[in-house]
Amino acid sequence: MVASIALYLDMEVLTDPVAPGARMMAVARESVALGAEAVILGCAGMAHHRRAAEDACGVPMIEPSQAAVVQAILAVVAGRDRRLSDH
Repeated sequence: MVASIALYLDMEVLTDPVAPGARMMAVARESVALGAEAVILGCAGMAHHRRAAEDACGVPMIEPSQAAVVQAILAVVAGRDRRLSDH
């Protein structure tokens, strides 16, 4: 971990489709400049800004809620594949 940088934005600003974009991209770039190879977003309200921030900073942006859903899907698929190979 190279840094923990707060956006200092209210939730109603974070959920706006445009308002937090510039700040999120600036913080993402700052994190990369400090040496981050990936950035973990700290709030599910940031999810719809993930792609733009990722494009702006050039490293993966991880939104924990989305990541958890992907892991759950993979666990279900892996379990199903394991059951199929047992037959």
